[in-house]
Amino acid sequence: MSKTIVLPETKSVKLSSADDKSRNSEIEMLSTTNNSRSATIEKEKHKRVVTNTKKWRFTDDDYTKENQIILLKSIQNIQTDNPTPQQICVLQQLSQKIAGYKSQDITKNLYNPILFITRERVIELLIDSELLCHYCKKDIKVLYEIVREPLQWTLDRIDNDYGHNSGNLFISCLSCNLRRKTIYHERYVMTKICTNVVKLS
Repeated sequence: MSKTIVLPETKSVKLSSADDKSRNSEIEMLSTTNNSRSATIEKEKHKRVVTNTKKWRFTDDDYTKENQIILLKSIQNIQTDNPTPQQICVLQQLSQKIAGYKSQDITKNLYNPILFITRERVIELLIDSELLCHYCKKDIKVLYEIVREPLQWTLDRIDNDYGHNSGNLFISCLSCNLRRKTIYHERYVMTKICTNVVKLS
């Protein structure tokens, strides 16, 4: 014999004014949280960008190796009250990086005010390197869009027992600089050479 099952009648529940206010408050909180997260993500994106902004208005030609070398030569003995946006950007980045290296040396008690690298000497090293990494021989960048650009130029110390001093530095890409760390520079160079030989074979 089949049985008939009677489901209980569903009752609608009317929310009180207090419940409405509470629900609206929760919705507002969720909306605010989502907006805050979006703003944080957007802000983080802006933090990661170096040159790709309305302020600089750079073109693809500005990022070519040839034009970056020309740019470096143009600021070697810059004597103008109206520098170009490209010159301003590079000069700012040079100052920021050199200040960072100085801070590192001071923290490690390696700072030597007499021997510490100057902006003029850094520019010379970049030009002399022909914008090639000392280790991997890839083209490095003076102008770049992302803060952690792996091919951006860096100063790598030959002997880590000394600071960022003239005569103790190579131009290298950020990637090789981070990978080398404390490995003696000649050993790291051989590692890169062997790696390239294996790839070619």
